[in-house]
Amino acid sequence: MDMQSFYMSVPHQGGLRALRFILEQMPEPFLPTTTTTILRVSELILPLNPSFDSYRFLQSWQEGVDLCSGIYQHLKEYVPLVFCSGSEAKSPEENQAYQTLLQSLEWYLFGENPADGFAKLEQSSSSSQLCGRVFKVGETTYSCRDCAIDPTCVLCVDCFQNSVHKNHRYKMNSSNGGGFCDCGDVEAWKTGPACKMHEHGVSEDSAWYRGWGQNYLKYIHDLNEEAECRKAKFVGRIKISGREKTDSYFCVLFNDEQHLLEHVIYSLQRSLGCSQREAQNHTTLIDKEGRRAVKHGTLQSCEETKLQVFNITNSVFQSPLHAEILHSSVVSHQTFALRLLSWLNQVVSNSAGLRQIFCEVVLNQEPDSNQPCLISKLMLADAKLWKGARKVFHELIVCSLLMETECKRLFAIEFVTHYKQLQLEFVEDDHDRNVSVTTQSVQIFTVPTLARHLIEEHDALKIIVETIIELFSEHMDNGKLHFQSYSPDKLFRKQMVLYDLKYVLIGKPPLWTDRQREHFLEGFKTFLRLLKTMQNMEPMSRQIGQHLEIESEWDRAFTIQMPLKCILTMIQEWCASDLILVAFCFSRGERYVPGVGHVKKDDVTLREVIHLLCIEPMPHSELAKSLPENENNETGLENVIHQVATFKKPGLSGHGVYELKPEYLKHFNLFFYHYYKSQQTKAEDEQKKRKKQSNSSEALPPPLPPPFYSTFVTVINVLNCDVLMLILRTVLQRAVDSAGRLWSEAMVQKTLHLICMALQEEKRQLEGGVAEEDVNFDVYLKATRVGSSAVNAESILSLLEKLRGVQQLDAQKDMIIWTLQMFETVKKLREKSSPCSATEAASQKANETTQDKDKAERKRKAEAAKLYRQKIMAQMSAMQKNFIESNKHLYEKATEAPKQGTVRTEVDSTPTAEDSGVALGPMQGATAAEKITLTCILCQEEQEVKTDEMAMVLAACVQRSTALSKSRSRTIMNLGDDCDPIIMHPDLGCGTHVGSCGHVMHASCWQKYFEAVQNSTRNRLHAELPFDLENGEFLCPLCKALCNTVMPVIPQQARNLDSKDTETIAQILTLSRWLQNVAARLIGPNASDSKEKESNLIQASPIAWKDPVEFRSILSFGVQSPIMYSKSIVEILQLFATAVYRVGLKVAPNEADSRVPLMAWNACAFTIQSIENILIDEDKVLFGSLPDRQGLSLKAVLQFAASQRVVASSRVIQKHLTRLMSVFLPHLDVEDTWSILDIDFFHLLVSLVLAFPSLYWEETVELQPSDISCAFNNLYLFHLVTMAHIVQILLTSTTGCPMEQDGEETEESQSAAELYETLREYTSRSLEYKPHGWYLWHCVKCGIVPFLRCSALFFNYLLGVPPPEELSKDSPEGKFEALCLYLALPTNLFKLFQEHKDILSPLLQRWCSDSSVQSLLKGERATVRYPRERNQLMELPEDYSCVLNQGSQYKCSRSSDDETKNLALCMFCGAMLCSQCRCCREEINGEEVGACAAHAINCGSGLGMFLRIRECQVLLLAGKNRGCFIPAPYLDDYGETDQLLKRGNPLHLCTERYKKLERLWQQHRILEEITRNQDTNQIVFGSEWQQF
Repeated sequence: MDMQSFYMSVPHQGGLRALRFILEQMPEPFLPTTTTTILRVSELILPLNPSFDSYRFLQSWQEGVDLCSGIYQHLKEYVPLVFCSGSEAKSPEENQAYQTLLQSLEWYLFGENPADGFAKLEQSSSSSQLCGRVFKVGETTYSCRDCAIDPTCVLCVDCFQNSVHKNHRYKMNSSNGGGFCDCGDVEAWKTGPACKMHEHGVSEDSAWYRGWGQNYLKYIHDLNEEAECRKAKFVGRIKISGREKTDSYFCVLFNDEQHLLEHVIYSLQRSLGCSQREAQNHTTLIDKEGRRAVKHGTLQSCEETKLQVFNITNSVFQSPLHAEILHSSVVSHQTFALRLLSWLNQVVSNSAGLRQIFCEVVLNQEPDSNQPCLISKLMLADAKLWKGARKVFHELIVCSLLMETECKRLFAIEFVTHYKQLQLEFVEDDHDRNVSVTTQSVQIFTVPTLARHLIEEHDALKIIVETIIELFSEHMDNGKLHFQSYSPDKLFRKQMVLYDLKYVLIGKPPLWTDRQREHFLEGFKTFLRLLKTMQNMEPMSRQIGQHLEIESEWDRAFTIQMPLKCILTMIQEWCASDLILVAFCFSRGERYVPGVGHVKKDDVTLREVIHLLCIEPMPHSELAKSLPENENNETGLENVIHQVATFKKPGLSGHGVYELKPEYLKHFNLFFYHYYKSQQTKAEDEQKKRKKQSNSSEALPPPLPPPFYSTFVTVINVLNCDVLMLILRTVLQRAVDSAGRLWSEAMVQKTLHLICMALQEEKRQLEGGVAEEDVNFDVYLKATRVGSSAVNAESILSLLEKLRGVQQLDAQKDMIIWTLQMFETVKKLREKSSPCSATEAASQKANETTQDKDKAERKRKAEAAKLYRQKIMAQMSAMQKNFIESNKHLYEKATEAPKQGTVRTEVDSTPTAEDSGVALGPMQGATAAEKITLTCILCQEEQEVKTDEMAMVLAACVQRSTALSKSRSRTIMNLGDDCDPIIMHPDLGCGTHVGSCGHVMHASCWQKYFEAVQNSTRNRLHAELPFDLENGEFLCPLCKALCNTVMPVIPQQARNLDSKDTETIAQILTLSRWLQNVAARLIGPNASDSKEKESNLIQASPIAWKDPVEFRSILSFGVQSPIMYSKSIVEILQLFATAVYRVGLKVAPNEADSRVPLMAWNACAFTIQSIENILIDEDKVLFGSLPDRQGLSLKAVLQFAASQRVVASSRVIQKHLTRLMSVFLPHLDVEDTWSILDIDFFHLLVSLVLAFPSLYWEETVELQPSDISCAFNNLYLFHLVTMAHIVQILLTSTTGCPMEQDGEETEESQSAAELYETLREYTSRSLEYKPHGWYLWHCVKCGIVPFLRCSALFFNYLLGVPPPEELSKDSPEGKFEALCLYLALPTNLFKLFQEHKDILSPLLQRWCSDSSVQSLLKGERATVRYPRERNQLMELPEDYSCVLNQGSQYKCSRSSDDETKNLALCMFCGAMLCSQCRCCREEINGEEVGACAAHAINCGSGLGMFLRIRECQVLLLAGKNRGCFIPAPYLDDYGETDQLLKRGNPLHLCTERYKKLERLWQQHRILEEITRNQDTNQIVFGSEWQQF
């Protein structure tokens, strides 16, 4: 009978005999040896069964058996046997521990299968209204800005999605770990406290046996209380059992936050003699769990290991690693204790009743004992625990004590009681705060009612402030804080207590009690003691005795003051809420403070925003950062921003900005007290610039301030006092006095500002309806009265009149005039004269006369300046004309020369026919010889590009690319020494792309530049270069684009067909005859001399040879001498070909390799396909859309690919041509056979056309085909490839035909149906039932257009024949017909098959009978459908929270834990990866790399674009040493990105920026973007990008 059968069938009242029977059946080593053990185990387990009579059992137990001893005896027997491998529990041990030590408890707890019991418990009990989900590091959290009591109130993903807050203003952030979800906490939310999942109440279930829980928790505490738990008190209780014959020990290494991972790995390698991989595993687990057993053996061997670790890591600058030697039993019991805590966490999370009993056990103090309760003991031992133990303990607190309101209150009391000791221990600790029990303060103090209760009943405010004072006591010097010799880490830990002070003051009391008031005042007085120590701390005093080499550090004092700013405001609000406490409240005299001036909080924010936007338009983030925050980290910006500013949306880069509305410019105050000096200057210049543009006065008067409350109204008398009047008059007097020196323009500016403020206050009183004799503010009288501030002194008004004539104050003249006008306005109000009075009219007339004079003066000066500019321009124009006349010959030469960097085409003297708009065949249009004049960007010299002169080169970048392939599952195979790149697969899995910035240099200039770069970078040993010199990389001298080679610029040659010769040859050289000649030439040039060979050729050829006597060599249709290149061009051609070969195949350079020309042709074809793909994606016309530089680059690529005879031998290229032609001539003596399904026919076309001239090469004579021969060769090659591609489309892309007839039957549709029926016959009717003819024609037309477009680009840049105008227009009409015309194709493409039926029949039969085709038709293989699906970046959700949710739900299959990973999303294929995590690291070529770097190798051929979910940024990777971060394409409502989610605003996908990223990929500019980023942000030691 097994254990499960026993529990399910044997009644629980069966007593101990049934249990004894089961125990006797247990195998060694789990068989208890004594009856006592059986009794103790039974006494331990039986009470856990809810149906057991616990009262009767407890009575019998109390009479004889000690339950605590029984538990310890049981654990002593089994724990060391189960956990025997050290501090890391492995899977077998976990299963064994569960079955032996925990499963029996669960069986008796539920009375049935534990899995069923837990399931029923979850269904029957909602467990708690609180969610309580404990956040892992990196997990997404949400906070509602509208409903949260404070910013620490957060929701998990599931609760947020099921709550009302997802429709509110919210913030999202990444958790640092340790907190928990506040869903269900009514005190955390103003509205919507619970989501749909936690709306219900708590149900009760059966109680738990308290004695068992108490003893097990005591066991856990005893194990983990001391690091040296081998002491006699505990070792005597868990001493190893008799089954262990010898003692064994572990050398355990503990984690700290001081040593770097690399240092620990190196130290372990030396001390343990292990490999680097083993040391890395040790280090990773030490960092994750907090400790790791690195040595198992005898006491002596462990002591030796500990000593070695000490000696290696001990240094003057750093303490050694913490290592301890523990008995194996101790380690086993500690490991089980953690497992037991996790099990308790699981149990209490599912049952409210069990949780309440657990809380009662840990919170109750033992009777007649001075010892604290169990939870307090565990808290006080927290600093002695390792990281893994702390995490489990903190999770248990969250899932138990913080889930029940009363238990949370009792726990908070215990926490406050030991608060000072906990904080002191935390400061001395070497672990991060997120693994300290002190982080529970945020869960306690942010509950308003609980915080007020702790202040009122337990002096929480006083305790926190006293703790701060005691922590800072060591920095006291004569009662003042002094931070000269401090530990930055410890000081940072001490500052954390200031945040607890902020948390406890979040919710001010709605109703005060005497006791609450009393305890608050005690805490407030203690806080004043703290402020006293900060007064005059770290003063910056002037040193006059000697030179001060090292300035005192003031940043620490500043950092401490910043959090106190918010705390002071909160204490002020607490005091202001009670009349008795108002005496302790202090306020500033600034008007824009609620309660001081007649303003509200929004008015204060409004003023701040206005003055910030007066500096310049600003983004939302910069505005929010510049505004003060309240206790909830809110600025109130959203309440006022739309009132004062308009939002300007961002473009493809940058961010959106707010611009101030013009009507709010009048609120500008030049001396706004929050302005820095630089901000003030910038704002002043901006406002004067605006006024000047509007042709208005440039005066910047102060705005009218709000009135004071009656309590502070006397403050304005400062502006009216005699002392200020004397100061103002003195400044003005010095400015007016020609001999005065002790004044400045800034002093006069401030004087005018103060006078205007005073006059505004007087004006306010006069306009208020007060009689003149009752107005006590008499600035006007004092300023206009002579001798008011000194005997016989001039009045301020008269001095202002004189000030207008001071030349040094021209910039302030408008302000002086405005001040004088204010005097006139106040004068009128004092005289109380009506608008129609004669006095006022005279004054107004005088004022208008003054203004008219000023305007006339300004106008006169402006006209004079305008005339002076016109005179200067006329003189310059006359000088230019004179120079041209005197140097007329130079001017004429300059006008004849082309512009720098432009391309000029001139027609040679050979007469040409009219342009036909056809690129191939007998109707091929004429082309002129190109005359290209370019300017070298290095020496600035012009040169006409010729084939027999020094080479002009373009800076180029060759790179592998997967941008055109939708297939991400295929392993990239086209690289390495064994790769044969002659045929490209139609999925375009990985190609070679050639790009160029278009900047031109002399070959010699470039060589000198490259050598100079090499010499200049040799001494930069530590700086990370953005390019790799060893691989030939450099930066373009002009645009700094990354390049790894150069390619020559070769002009196109003139081509002209003689019409008579063309007509004659067209009649003779049909496709069949042409194929005969080609086959004969491929088999051997002397085949016609041998009748036997000719006979064999006739029999082998698929063509019906009618008259062998008329056989002619292909040479007979025209040959000519090849183009001869200069030595410089040949060298560059070889250099570029080697670079394409080296990069394309990822092999070492080898000029003699036969694959060099193949890679050149493939690079040419892939580059054209990339350009065509971009033009389609951007909806641009085929011709005329490319910039001149890109067109020049593409032409250079084509001319290079056509010049491979210079790079490779004729035999090599002829061999390649023979293999390529075997697609159409199957009986050639080649070993290769390719299925028509596995060929990209555009690559085949390019290779055939560029390799075909090799048929004309002789060993002794260098020849090339004539223009006429080229025209026919290109035509027939293109027709053959086109027909093959049509067959490919019909075989792969015609499925899914609609049942109904949607199109009309035309000639094309009938021809398509006929050809399809032929293919059905050749495939033995394996093709599906015949579709409609119109559908077949539609499929062929759509599928072949990309091929035709690429072909048109290819022949245009190869031959230079101008295309029809329809291909350069935006209108879609006639595009297909124009393509057919340009490529010499009939618009009914199926006519090709009808005209060459005899030739194609054997080919069709061969293609259709291929095994791959048969497998496709049977559904046994997949293939590419045409047109190919355009490759795009993966589709991203519109809301970024969906991305975060996707990341939070991802579970890594390689990871054994549930820790949240640093996830990255591949934007190419959508794969989710664990970036910078050991679980997904891979070994590539003997080197360990991160998941992103490994994924990029196959997905992007080394290039990668990844969305880092937690950081909200895009990672660009290019190989091992290149990478950069750029903003993600997600913007908030203010048009800004949020890298690292610092602001946390909701983010939405920006389609334009997403498209920009896609173009960055498709245009192959990822490598360039990375290089530019690294070049801009150069750092000494770069990031290890291969580790991502």
